[in-house]
Amino acid sequence: MLLDRARLEVKSGALRSQDVYDDIQVDRALQIVLDDLINYTGCTYGTDTVAIGSSTTSQNLATSALADLMPGYFTHARIGNDLVKKVDYQWVRRRLAAYPNVTGKPTHMAFEIDQLAWFYPKTDASYTLSVTWHPDLVSWVPGAANPGEITINISDRFLKRAVWEGCAAMLVYGEATGNPWPVTAWNRYTQFREELKQQCQVESGSPRPRSYVASAFVDKLTQSVVQANDARKGDRTQRQLAAS
Repeated sequence: MLLDRARLEVKSGALRSQDVYDDIQVDRALQIVLDDLINYTGCTYGTDTVAIGSSTTSQNLATSALADLMPGYFTHARIGNDLVKKVDYQWVRRRLAAYPNVTGKPTHMAFEIDQLAWFYPKTDASYTLSVTWHPDLVSWVPGAANPGEITINISDRFLKRAVWEGCAAMLVYGEATGNPWPVTAWNRYTQFREELKQQCQVESGSPRPRSYVASAFVDKLTQSVVQANDARKGDRTQRQLAAS
């Protein structure tokens, strides 16, 4: 989905509000919610290849496509059709120390820091490593004047509900006192986010870290929605007691 279409979807979802939002406000809501969606579910995937030389035990995997790769973003790697299993860094170093003369196609790998990977056994030839990971949300300046040239790197089948409900609710919530729609929409979005997390689970090293800015906004809104839900339940209970 292009950014200009995403803006229209958010504004359409926010039409239940009496306020009018500019592109900067809409883009900020998009960035906060979609960044959290990626970090929470791992719903983006990227694949790139890296050449590993002969007699190699460690390799910097940084390429133009893998520039944002960190261990928590990594899902798996292959050489040809063979999976290179991700293991603990100390395990690889111990194996290399114990069997320094063993060479072959790497079967295990570990990250020391960021893109610096270690392999066991030491390579006996040059290999092409295919790496799959969760890329960050594509970056753009809020209010960008070229939204028709910016593609949001989340599948449309995941993106539509996040934009229509999550981003619009983030934009509207707190603006209209007594308006129940943002609470309902955010509840639907967080339920969808949980379902998507289950769908997108793959074998990876460690949970992807959440953005501090995104998680702070999202957690605050979620807490407010929970309080609103509790208040609505309390009002319903009082009405039922009064009617009995």
